[in-house]
Amino acid sequence: MSVINTVTDQNGVRYELSELLGRGGQGAVYAVKNGRLAVKIIAAGSQSKRDKLRNQLTFVRRLPLNDLAMAKPLEMLRSPLTGYIMELLTEMIPIKSMISPPRGQSHSPEWYLRSGGLKRRLLLLGNAAQVLSRLHGKGLVYSDPSPTNIFISEDFNNQEVWLIDVDNLQYESTPVNSVFTPGYGAPELVKGSAGVNTLTDVFAFTVLAFQILTLAHPFIG
Repeated sequence: MSVINTVTDQNGVRYELSELLGRGGQGAVYAVKNGRLAVKIIAAGSQSKRDKLRNQLTFVRRLPLNDLAMAKPLEMLRSPLTGYIMELLTEMIPIKSMISPPRGQSHSPEWYLRSGGLKRRLLLLGNAAQVLSRLHGKGLVYSDPSPTNIFISEDFNNQEVWLIDVDNLQYESTPVNSVFTPGYGAPELVKGSAGVNTLTDVFAFTVLAFQILTLAHPFIG
């Protein structure tokens, strides 16, 4: 994906992008300069995929999510880009920052403590689990808990947690339209024998929690 500095939504409003917050299999998330917004640009090539995304976002925008710490979609991007503008608190980073240190630093006990230690990791995971639990209480499935989809406060003194990538929210799923991040997908998703549900959410979150607490993937190595 080429470097993008500005985007325009369907209403003609332009947004200047400041930094890349995260990149995954579905696309990239950028912060909007001087605001509490972010932009997700999705790698959806065909017209049918773009239409499907538009329908999904229309569905998500009607869901009762105002009481949850989730980056809700606000506006769709204007063609030729595919994606949307979403809410996001400032000074937040992906939770994967608690799994691996910055480039050039080692997985040392000192880095583990500097990044918040065990106490902050437990608090952040507890807050994330609460958001997922309340979402499940509404009968909804998040679909894709992963190190790049859960954002946390950059300030070590705060434990704010927000979930992004809400375009994957749904009440039910089939194996055909299931979404998961490699390394975090439940066995039935990987085998294609079932769709996403609250239990596959729990599986992915449990793997992520283990990795954040121990700095080791439970099924790799």
